[in-house]
Amino acid sequence: MSSYGTGLAGFLRDVEDVLEQYRPSADDDWMTQANRTSLEALRDEVQGATLEVQKGFRAHFEHGAIQGHAGPANQILKAMVALNDAVVALVNRNLAEPYKTITDNIREKLGLWVVPATAGSVVMELVCPPATAVEEREPSHRPIDGQTAHPIIDDQTPAPTASTIDEVLSVLRATVDHEPGDDLELENALVDIGYQATAAMRRFAERCIELGATIEISDRTPTSTPVTVRTQDAQYLKSTIKTLGLEEEPLIVEGEWVTGSDVRDVFDLRKADGTYIKGRLPKQLIMDSAAAYKKFVQAEIQIIHRGGVQGQQQHVLQKITVLADTVPADFFDAPSEPPADS
Repeated sequence: MSSYGTGLAGFLRDVEDVLEQYRPSADDDWMTQANRTSLEALRDEVQGATLEVQKGFRAHFEHGAIQGHAGPANQILKAMVALNDAVVALVNRNLAEPYKTITDNIREKLGLWVVPATAGSVVMELVCPPATAVEEREPSHRPIDGQTAHPIIDDQTPAPTASTIDEVLSVLRATVDHEPGDDLELENALVDIGYQATAAMRRFAERCIELGATIEISDRTPTSTPVTVRTQDAQYLKSTIKTLGLEEEPLIVEGEWVTGSDVRDVFDLRKADGTYIKGRLPKQLIMDSAAAYKKFVQAEIQIIHRGGVQGQQQHVLQKITVLADTVPADFFDAPSEPPADS
């Protein structure tokens, strides 16, 4: 039985192990050579078929700066890099110990792969990497990008998934499908993906504006309905991000987590001075909030502005880390009243 499991990834890793064990040699007979050639061909065919059906982005650029089947490489490539960066930010956020700094090395570990483009004006495709690209790594014994150990946790897959592709597409759909004067859907979609992914989406919008092109983006699946992003849509996305202030660094606050529910999307955090910070919980953090109830925590909180910097201010949780099961006895400066129902 495979030491890597019974799935496709396990099979391909077994094949790689065999090919590594039986490297070409001048003493090989014709049968050994033929077997190796056949095994290499099988590996390549399976990997090619796997990439063909992987979920990802298919971006079709036309109009504006696009002329025929060509266009300016700087803006086009930067637009695709921005989409990749949004996915990297989402994958990183889902790690138990996210990297504090996203370097090129981290982008290679967490990002998408390029595949040959299909026919079209200018078509580029990024896909989730094949399972065999996610190799087990030894724990790190020195700090790497803010981590002191286990930069890649053994029981998690540090790779883009269909859900991270869908999260980026949800932002683009909310951008295109919004009703005039109704920004709530896009604002919520941006809040859900977090400030790092939002910064990447802002860069994507800027590249689209520079190109003046219409970009049709799908998730590469046969039933996918493409999202058509026009210049005015990109301008709307950029202005919404700027208005919300989502690209600002989050607040880092320690205190007692006093609201923890597995159904409500709100939180209350009691600070050292006895006052409270109230805000919204993105859906993916609701269970983390419930588990932190009455515990001493460190929270990353984003301040967003609906309706501009003079409009309504809202706190949105980005991350919560339990520091202790109870609050230190000398933590609070003074007693305070409990928060009103949010």
